[in-house]
Amino acid sequence: METIRRAVYHAILIGINSPDTEDERGLSGCVPDVLEITKKLEQCSIDGLHIQSLIASFQPDRREPIEPAQLWPTYDNIHSCLSKVVRETQAGDFVYIHFSGHSTLVPPRYPQSNRHTGDLALVVLDGPAADELRYFHSMQLAEYLKALVQQQVRVTIVLDCCYSGSTLRHEEVIRYLPYCPELDKKHLSTDGTAPLGPMTSEQSSLRGPRLPTLELNWLADPDGFAILTSSDATERAYGVKFGDGSRHGTLSYYLLEAFDEADGVGGNMIQLFQHVSAKIADSRRYHKSKKQNPMLIGNKEQLFFGLPKPSSLGNIAVTKVAVETYSMLRLHAGAAQGVAVGDLFAIYKFGRSISPTEATPVIAEASNVRGITSSLHVIEDTGGLSKNIDTGWLARAVTRHNLHQYPVKVGFSPEYRAEWQEALQSRPSMSWHDHNSEADTDYLRLEETDDGTMSVTDNQDRLIVKYDVTDASERDIQQFLSRIQHLASFMLVRDLVNHDTDIGTQQFKSSFTVTLSKEDDEVPFKSGCHKTSDVHDACAHPDCVIHLTPADTVKLKVENKAQKKEEKVFLYVFAMGSGWEITEMTRSSGVVVPAADTRDGFATPGTYQRGMRFPLENGQEECEEVVKIFLTRQPTSFTMLELPRLGEYNPVRVRAESGYRLSAWESEDWASVTFRVRITELKTGS
Repeated sequence: METIRRAVYHAILIGINSPDTEDERGLSGCVPDVLEITKKLEQCSIDGLHIQSLIASFQPDRREPIEPAQLWPTYDNIHSCLSKVVRETQAGDFVYIHFSGHSTLVPPRYPQSNRHTGDLALVVLDGPAADELRYFHSMQLAEYLKALVQQQVRVTIVLDCCYSGSTLRHEEVIRYLPYCPELDKKHLSTDGTAPLGPMTSEQSSLRGPRLPTLELNWLADPDGFAILTSSDATERAYGVKFGDGSRHGTLSYYLLEAFDEADGVGGNMIQLFQHVSAKIADSRRYHKSKKQNPMLIGNKEQLFFGLPKPSSLGNIAVTKVAVETYSMLRLHAGAAQGVAVGDLFAIYKFGRSISPTEATPVIAEASNVRGITSSLHVIEDTGGLSKNIDTGWLARAVTRHNLHQYPVKVGFSPEYRAEWQEALQSRPSMSWHDHNSEADTDYLRLEETDDGTMSVTDNQDRLIVKYDVTDASERDIQQFLSRIQHLASFMLVRDLVNHDTDIGTQQFKSSFTVTLSKEDDEVPFKSGCHKTSDVHDACAHPDCVIHLTPADTVKLKVENKAQKKEEKVFLYVFAMGSGWEITEMTRSSGVVVPAADTRDGFATPGTYQRGMRFPLENGQEECEEVVKIFLTRQPTSFTMLELPRLGEYNPVRVRAESGYRLSAWESEDWASVTFRVRITELKTGS
C-alpha cells in the first residue's frame, strides 16, 4: 500500500539589528520580529515544521552579535540555509522566508532588473563585526525562489525592510542604508553583476490559458509564490516603537496582530494584504511625508505558508475614521473601482468566516463616492456588530446600481414566465425589460429559442451563451442569471472612464503617457477613440481596433512626466479576454512608476516598459481582446474588478459614478486607458 507523504514546512527567519552610531540610532526591532514570528509558528503545532532563525543582536560594548556564531545572518550562512532547503524540499512542501533589517537600492545590472526603480539588495553580515556588511542581491534570492517553485514548492516571502515600507508611530528608526559602490565592488564578478548560484537566469512571462502575456522580470512562475513587502520600491522603512512599548518593523507588527485576530499564522494572502495595508495606511494618515504602501506580488490567492485559516467573505478594506464627535467608515474603493452612490456592501470582521446562513453581516450604503475611496453609512445591523467595526474589516459589494446602464431584454413563453420573473426580481442590480418594451438601448437579450433553450445575445445579435431550461431547478436558473450579470459587469469594467473635467483630473491625465507599439515601430498605437482623439475614452468603433497577429510582440510603455520627484504613478494592467475574463497582468497589487530622478548614485528614468504578446487558443483564427490600464496618484486595489472565465463561478462587479473630492484624504486622482486589440492568425503564405 502506497503511503501518502506529509507536507514539510520550512521557515527561514532572518532578523538583523544594528548598534547605535554617532550619526544615527541603530535598529532594535528586527530580532524581536523574528522571535515573535517564531513563537507564533510554534503555537500552531504544525506537523513537519522546521524553523531556522538567523539573528544578530548587539550590545553597546560589543562589536559582535551576542548570539552564537552559527545563528549569525551572514551572507554565507544565508546561502547555506537556502541551499539546504532547496535540496530537502519536495513537491507539495511549503517554505516561508521572513527578512527584517536594513536594505538598499542598487543600480539595475541584470536583464530582469527593475530599470524604473533599481533593484533591492538586503544588507547582511559578512563577518563577526557589525560593520562588516555585504549585499544579498534580490536576483540571488530570486534564483532560490525559482529553484523552489520549479520543484512545486509553495513559497511565502515577507520583506520588512527598506524600500518595502515606512510608518510613523511614536519613535522611529530608519531601516535604510545608502548604497555603497565600494562595498558592492568587493563581491561583484568581472561583468559587474553579483555572483549567482548554479541556476541559470531566464526571462519569464505570465501565461494564461488564452490571455495576452506580459513579460515579467521574475525568474519563477508567479503562481508558485507570494511576496508581501512593507512598501513599494521607492520608499524607506522604519523600526518603530509602538504604543505597547514593543519595537518592531511596521509590517511585522501588523502581520503579528493579524495572526492574533485570525487565531494563528496563515490565511488568504489577498485578505491579509488588504487588512494589513488598511492598518498601515491608517497609522500614517497624518504623516504624509512618510509614505508606506505595502505591496503583494505573485499569487494573491495563495495561503500564507500554506496554512488555512477562517476567512472573511470580503475583498475590500474598510477604515474607521474619527471625525470630531463621531466616526465614519471609509471604503477603500471608489469611482475607479466602479462604486456608485447607493451601492450596498456587507461588512465582515477580518479573520472570521461568516456566511449568510450563520450570521447576518452589517449592511452599509455608499454615500460620497470619490476617486478611489467612498464613505459608507450603516443601514442594517441585525446582529449588533456595527459598533465593533474597526480598521481592517473587509467589505463585499451586494448591489450595484450602475449595472442598470446595461439593460437586458427578456422574452419567455407563458409556461416559464412566472418562474423566471420571480428569479429576475432577486437580481436588483440588473435592469430587466420585456422584449416588447421600447427601451432606448438593449445591451443583452435573453430569449427562448425554437429548440426550447434560453439564449443570450449582445446588441449586435451575436450569440454569447445558450442554456437548456428543461426541468431547470431554481439553483440552475440563478446560475444562468449570474452569467448574465457577469457579462454586464465585464462591459462596465471595459467602459470605465473618468469623465471629470476639474483642473486636478486634467492635470493628472497630462502627467503621464501610456503607449503600445510594435518592437521595431517607432509610431505607437493610439489608445481610446480615434474618431474623437480622446486617448482615455472607451469606444466600440471598428476603426479604433489595433490589428495584431500572435507572432507580434508589442511594447507597453508608461512614462511619469511629473516634475516633482515625489509624485509617483501607480499602474494596474488588466487583460480582458474573449472568454469574458478580467485578469491583472502584472501579478501584483500594482506597479509604482516614480518620476525621473537621480538618487543613491544612479538615475531612474521615469518610465516602465514591458513586452506583450497576444496568443490564440488552439483552433481559434481570431478574437478581440481589451487591455485596460488604470493609473492613480495613490495606491489602491482593483481586486473587485477581476472576473474568471464565464461560467467558472459567479462573481458580480460594479461600474463607477463620480463623486466629490474630500480634502482630508490624499489625492483621489485616477484615469484609465483602453486598447482594443483584434488578433488574427497569420495565414501560411500570406
